[in-house]
Amino acid sequence: LREALLAALRELEPEDRVIVVQRYVLDNDVATVAAELRMTPQAVRSRASRALARVRGALGADMAEGSGPTREGKG
Repeated sequence: LREALLAALRELEPEDRVIVVQRYVLDNDVATVAAELRMTPQAVRSRASRALARVRGALGADMAEGSGPTREGKG
């Protein structure tokens, strides 16, 4: 899963990747990310939402291809 997540993050635009990492890995609030990137808070929320949707889509496709763990916990 870690490799799939990193691959999905690499597919994002650089600025979207920064937003996702700052918001969800570093746990910065929207206002902090917006100030650092000189964006409006709404822009940060919007881009984060779209970027997460792309990451989820990539992870879902990756898991559907069988590279993720199975229900039995193997794989």
